[in-house]
Amino acid sequence: DVYIGIPVLKSHGFCGMTGALKLHWGSMLGILEKQEHAGYGWGTGDMRLFLDYLCAMNRARGFDLVVMDALTGNRCGPANNAEDWDTKTDFILMNAVLCSKDSVAIDTVETLLAGFQLDSIPLLESAFRDGIGMNRPAYIDLWGFDAFTRHKKWLRETYPDSGPGSYPLQAGIGNARTHEDFNAPVGVTVSCRKADNGYRFSYTASEPTPCNHKLARIDILVNGTVVQRLFENLTGGTVPVILEKYRDQLVRYRIAVWDMAFNCTLSEEKEIKVV
Repeated sequence: DVYIGIPVLKSHGFCGMTGALKLHWGSMLGILEKQEHAGYGWGTGDMRLFLDYLCAMNRARGFDLVVMDALTGNRCGPANNAEDWDTKTDFILMNAVLCSKDSVAIDTVETLLAGFQLDSIPLLESAFRDGIGMNRPAYIDLWGFDAFTRHKKWLRETYPDSGPGSYPLQAGIGNARTHEDFNAPVGVTVSCRKADNGYRFSYTASEPTPCNHKLARIDILVNGTVVQRLFENLTGGTVPVILEKYRDQLVRYRIAVWDMAFNCTLSEEKEIKVV
């Protein structure tokens, strides 16, 4: 009754990244058919045929739930980048587990956790256009707000440099490209004041320098819960927020500013008495 996928986070020689979407290939019958990869062969045919086939499999029966093993990250797919096939796979400990009902969304998060640019993984865009799921970071929720940003920062500090055993994962596998920067939004502030028709929040946010990931969304948080989302005028402005349900309460408020790589910066938390 429930179809659960349990992929492993790793790069892939054909797709760039392999996750929930690519996992369907394992259910295909026939050795020869699998070796041909829907006409793509071993990198000799048309990649679009392979992507179309994967999307068709996901449309026929997508996962109801995906639990992704990101405890480790295989930096070069199943290979080990060594002439000796007995050499252990080049991996790093990533200490994460991902979970989602949306196969495209979890593969999008996986791609950015690996340190790759989304536009270098064409399967994500193909699946989105086929209506399988969401690949736009602005419309994907992540638990913990800046936890994802802090975890990537820990990975960079724990596995520095650019050789084997480093972070991000190895560039060039399946044409995957790494981020050119990992900088989170800056200049994030918010204030709240009583207005004639309720309360108005004034906010600011800026893109860092250098920046390859534009601002994506601002979440307005009251007592840790998102009460409103902004997708336009992200560098600053004023917006009305209904706080009637908090009447006669002292509430905490702040904003979370996201960019297109799920980097998130939280503003200072403040308090206001709702009257």
